[in-house]
Amino acid sequence: MQSIKYPWVDTFDQFAGSIRESAIIAAPFITREPVERLVAKLRSRRRSVQINLLTNLAPNSVIDGSLDGRAITWLCERVPGTTVRHLRYLHAKAYIADEHMALGSGLITRN
Repeated sequence: MQSIKYPWVDTFDQFAGSIRESAIIAAPFITREPVERLVAKLRSRRRSVQINLLTNLAPNSVIDGSLDGRAITWLCERVPGTTVRHLRYLHAKAYIADEHMALGSGLITRN
């Protein structure tokens, strides 16, 4: 394992580019830029992928800008295999690509 360094963009792009069939993204904060980066990486896939998005759809998160509902809708439109689940008390941040790469709370691991 190694620490994820700021800026996060390179590590996130690595994660998004490594998705072959499915990914689990658990994050209470979903904004447009990471969603656009994810979709851009997935466009090069010949086959569709399944994205399972776990987030906290609390109205306060939308009001303070940490959750962009339009970005989530845009993701669902562009990646038809996307499911969104509301987890009321979600605080963790975890990103899992298939069974070979996982990011979470500052760490990265690969199989």
